[in-house]
Amino acid sequence: MYSILIFTTFLAAITTAFPTLSARHKTNYQQWALSIPRPARFSHISTHTTTKRAVSLNATAIPNFSNTKITSTDSSLTSTASTAISRLLSHLKSDTETFSGLSWWQSANAYTAIIDFDLHTSSQNYKDTVGASLLALIPLGDPNQQNPQGLRNGFNDDTLWWALACLDAYEAYGDSEFLQEAKRLWEWVKSTSVIVQTGIAPNMGGIKRTHVVSNKCDLKNGVYWTTNRDESYINSITTGLFMQVSARLYEVETSARYLSAATGAGDWLRKHTVDESVKIVDEDGVNGETCSVNAGTFTYNTGKSLHDSVENTANKIRRLYRRSNLPLQIHQLRRLPARSRRGRRSSNGNYTLDRR
Repeated sequence: MYSILIFTTFLAAITTAFPTLSARHKTNYQQWALSIPRPARFSHISTHTTTKRAVSLNATAIPNFSNTKITSTDSSLTSTASTAISRLLSHLKSDTETFSGLSWWQSANAYTAIIDFDLHTSSQNYKDTVGASLLALIPLGDPNQQNPQGLRNGFNDDTLWWALACLDAYEAYGDSEFLQEAKRLWEWVKSTSVIVQTGIAPNMGGIKRTHVVSNKCDLKNGVYWTTNRDESYINSITTGLFMQVSARLYEVETSARYLSAATGAGDWLRKHTVDESVKIVDEDGVNGETCSVNAGTFTYNTGKSLHDSVENTANKIRRLYRRSNLPLQIHQLRRLPARSRRGRRSSNGNYTLDRR
């Protein structure tokens, strides 16, 4: 029930809330939720291949969603979610199998949200539509890439969002192609972007990095944000996603390499970006060359940890946590829901958590 409530709240915020907003807030919300560029990471580093803006903490008001009706019965939740899915599917483009108005990684999350409906309701209502579209998308790849190879692109967090979508589709519909694509995406990230040695400029998976990874701050098992050879940023969201994909693959195949990868990524998060005193992801990431930390309690970082904790409570993956003693234990995360409701949105569109 709790998972259904979270899922429905997410879809309702995307769809049913829009008509209740003023024109100004509606525009602001759409820009924030659907169209904003990636948040700035290290604005002083010029090697990233994406537009960056300096993070500003001049908070602005976020739209008021108090008029969004959230109910707690199975029938009303299912009905609300189905309505939201119908609206979302109206934006699915048949030529690219992506969603209009959404970026590549956001389309991955849209697929995941719809597939999760089938998972949470033990149905296959969307197998022949969304499931088939995702199968068709695997060979098509990212339409913005020159020579796409499956669902990956140059951003490792994007790639891992698609791996999660494929794992959910495999669990919901059973098609082995989904599992194979998830494994292929995981292998790509692990072989090119998981730090296994410090004090050198890594040469992994055919990508010769130009920056030496410092040996002064124990960066092993962290995951590079991108596959750009000039990349030096190791961030929370990418490492957290790698941890989750690794754990879920271990659930499917019980291979020690997946368990080791999940444990290592979790250890990196605990050492570098999780504030143990308040149990939130307090830092966005680390510059691998200088060990400087990029502060920022962005909700998507802690939200990913919160999502993991709910998922681990709700399904079979909780057995992995009992056996492997991964760092993000359920009892450590119990205070996250209350903390995740307190925060503010900065002027560049990022929502940050208060630490009190």
